[in-house]
Amino acid sequence: MDQKTTPPIRLETERARQVHSLFSGVAGNYDRLNTLISFGIHHRWRRALVRWSGAQASDSILDLATGTGDLALEFKRQLGPKSLVLGTDFNAEMLKTAPEKAKRRGMDVQFEQADATQLIYESNRFDVVSISYGIRNVDDTGRAIREIHRVLKPGGRMMILETGHAVNPLFHGLFRLYFKHIMPRIAVLLGGDLRSYQYLESSASEFPSGEQMVALIRANGPFSEIFARPVFGGVSWMYRATKS
Repeated sequence: MDQKTTPPIRLETERARQVHSLFSGVAGNYDRLNTLISFGIHHRWRRALVRWSGAQASDSILDLATGTGDLALEFKRQLGPKSLVLGTDFNAEMLKTAPEKAKRRGMDVQFEQADATQLIYESNRFDVVSISYGIRNVDDTGRAIREIHRVLKPGGRMMILETGHAVNPLFHGLFRLYFKHIMPRIAVLLGGDLRSYQYLESSASEFPSGEQMVALIRANGPFSEIFARPVFGGVSWMYRATKS
């Protein structure tokens, strides 16, 4: 892949520094805690996102905020050896386990540190750019969407999987109760940091979903079509936007 030398990550705001610090703190336990707290169903949603992307066997994929690499590895698993998959994250601690996971599964996936709001890649490069449970954590959501649009090929797809607001009011209330009061305490019992999981709850409750997220996407790039699909009653949402 043609790419420039990776510049140092610039944490330009206090929020960016806080988010970076929080994820550095949970990196070691991230996979285990994520699976236990979500009962493992986040893997199924990532599989569905890859299928919905329409990616083909020879496509080039950029997965942002890849963390420990789950979505990047799922793209590689479904697309096969001819695909080019690059997973990036702005936090080096989160990336540490990703190459070993790929090696254990016999997958050739590249990983490197990069900021979704300051992508170093050339324009019109990727067939698919994805981000799962990370868009709400970037310092400037609109700027990240514009960068994603820039590096996508014409006709390429931006794929987002993110927490959201459940469509059913009762279900929404029950989920917020679990996410705000129960999940953080489970994380602490399992060795996680209470402050980190309280942040995850607050960031999810404040972030737009459904039509609000569609409007945000539309405002930050000329996409020919944008679709939103609720998952598990809207607890999470999938978005697909095609570059004009």
